[in-house]
Amino acid sequence: MPKTVMLSPVQHLNVKVDHHYDELFGDSVMWTLTFPDEFRHLQSEYPILFRKNELTGDYFPVVLFGLEAGENLFLIEGNKWRVPYVPLVIQKGPFSIGLYGENEGDNLHPLIHIDLDHPKVNLESGTFLFESSGEPSEYLKKISCLLKTIHDWHPKSEKFIKLLMELELMEAASIDVKLRDGTAGQLLGFYIINEDKISELSGDQVSLLNESGFLLPIFMSIASLSNISKLAEIKLERKKRTFKII
Repeated sequence: MPKTVMLSPVQHLNVKVDHHYDELFGDSVMWTLTFPDEFRHLQSEYPILFRKNELTGDYFPVVLFGLEAGENLFLIEGNKWRVPYVPLVIQKGPFSIGLYGENEGDNLHPLIHIDLDHPKVNLESGTFLFESSGEPSEYLKKISCLLKTIHDWHPKSEKFIKLLMELELMEAASIDVKLRDGTAGQLLGFYIINEDKISELSGDQVSLLNESGFLLPIFMSIASLSNISKLAEIKLERKKRTFKII
C-alpha cells in the first residue's frame, strides 16, 4: 500500500524527489490515464485508447507506451524519455491531490499529497521540495501547477466519456500487432471510438460534440492509432539491440 500523506514543510523539509524516468522508479508501465485536453500533445507520438472499469462500467482514456504488460518503449538509456512530451500523469510522479474541508458541506480545497514509499522519494538524491526557509522550491511550484491542471481536467474528461457512451461510440478493440521480423500478437482489453459510427451521427449530434469541445479530441484519438505501428518499430529495434551478438 502506498504511504500517502499530506505534504508539509515541517515534516518533509529534507525530502527529495528524483524526477528522472527509469524502470527502477516505477515508470515501466504499459499505459497510463490521460485526458481529452491532453490529446493534442499526445496524438503525434502516442496511441490514445480507452479502458473500462469493470466495477463501474465507466470508460477512461489512456495513453499507450508498450505492447505488453510492464513494457514502456518510451524509456531510453540515461534515465530519459524518448520524445519531448511526457504525459502529465507520468510527470507528477509520487504526487497527488487530496480534497479537504474543515466542516461537512464546506467547499473542498485541494492539497498536495506525496507517496513516501514511491521509489523516486528519498533523502539522498534528487530535488528538494522545500527551501531551507520552508518555502516551496521551484520544482514543487511546477508540480503544484501540474496537479492543478490534472484536477481541472477531470470534470471535462467525465463529460467526454458520458457523451461518447450516450452516442454509443465506444467499441471493444482487438488490435493485431505484427513486427517486421514476423513476431505477432494482439492488444486486448482496450476500447476505441468507432469511426463508422462517427460518420452516421446526425448534424445535431455532431454540433453537440463540436460545441462541447469534444469533436477534435475524437478525431485526434482516431488518428493516433497509427502510432501503434511506431511502437512496433521501436519494439523491433530494441529487440534487435538486446539480442545483438558481438
